[in-house]
Amino acid sequence: MKNDYPIAVMVVDDHPMVRKGLASFLLSNPGLQLAGEAANGKEALAICQDKLPDVILMDLVMPVLDGFSAAELIRGLYPQVKIIALTSYPDARYLQRAMNLGLDGFILKDISSEDLSNAIRSVHGGSQIFSAPVERMLQHNSEDERKIDTLTPREYE
Repeated sequence: MKNDYPIAVMVVDDHPMVRKGLASFLLSNPGLQLAGEAANGKEALAICQDKLPDVILMDLVMPVLDGFSAAELIRGLYPQVKIIALTSYPDARYLQRAMNLGLDGFILKDISSEDLSNAIRSVHGGSQIFSAPVERMLQHNSEDERKIDTLTPREYE
């Protein structure tokens, strides 16, 4: 189903070049629009209050207010806003924390522009999105959990 309006996307990253690159990408992509740019979670909260984006591309590691804390606050105040973690770190702890917060996606910054556009549209449509390396981590974790389920009590101990 195609939207009659562009998807409003906010970019939250503490690196100006990353923000500007993502902003340019959004401005040149039909069906997407830039809802705002923030250098940290505190700025993201202010923009959410003012412009209420549809989707947020959220870096996780930032000064002032990190992406995890900002996502948790935004989730509480604006549950309809979709949040995609956009990070350089394929770290299982970050992934687990993002999953616990109920984020809508977890993608790595090496994503192609076409895949990023598709990810934004998919998340806006209600899907969860994970980069291929993140999918492999999730699959590996799931396999590890199944292995633990087959352990005897003594082995588990």
